[in-house]
Amino acid sequence: MAKAAAKKQAKAQAAAKSTYQPLIAAVVLWYAAIRLYYKQGERIHYYALGGCLLIYKITLPMAIEASVAPEGSITGYFFDVMVLTLFTQTLSTYTDKAWYILLIVPAFGVFKAGSAWFGKLSSSAAKSAEKPEDEAPAGPKKERKPKRKTMKSR
Repeated sequence: MAKAAAKKQAKAQAAAKSTYQPLIAAVVLWYAAIRLYYKQGERIHYYALGGCLLIYKITLPMAIEASVAPEGSITGYFFDVMVLTLFTQTLSTYTDKAWYILLIVPAFGVFKAGSAWFGKLSSSAAKSAEKPEDEAPAGPKKERKPKRKTMKSR
């Protein structure tokens, strides 16, 4: 049974690898052909290509791992960063302003950190606001709710 699960994981990882690697290669070749060769790219475009290659080197193994990882694991974020970089690099062959899309990544990190921090603050504030004397004493009589009458249809 365990060997079957391991084989299934290996097959899923091989399928992900055979999908992601040609896609990354195609985008990098497209960027190099259009931006660097055809449009006579400046030095900054070579740095951008190097940065994208570094991002792909870091995120590709984790994105392949995300194909078999459970939902909600950290590897899913690596897949998202890889896809966002692919999209941005493809779009940046036409305009230099496309690189601003990558600002989504640190903005999301700040959002997650802030929500975790404020979540801890709000939970500690809720615990301190909760006092036993605030509770109303329960009386022996229960409040009675009026019963609803339902009409039967014909």
